[in-house]
Amino acid sequence: RNLRVFNATTSTLTVRWDAAPGPVKTYKITYKPLAGGEPLSVQVGGKKTNMILQQLQPDTQYAVTVAAVYQSGVSQGISGEGKTKP
Repeated sequence: RNLRVFNATTSTLTVRWDAAPGPVKTYKITYKPLAGGEPLSVQVGGKKTNMILQQLQPDTQYAVTVAAVYQSGVSQGISGEGKTKP
């Protein structure tokens, strides 16, 4: 499954992923600066395949992971990286 991080601004990144198979309840998106810091996470509905991460630091590389949440548990996540503009 693919994960793309694109459309960077100074404070946002857009994340898009391929839909996971089966009845997905929600997707959990976790992101944090590669240089270190607390990971943050947000959840979106199981029908969504994109998300705009907001209130990010400028000129910062972020690691992003998306995992599908099912009734029975959480899938293996898919990961990518993106950098905000200075």
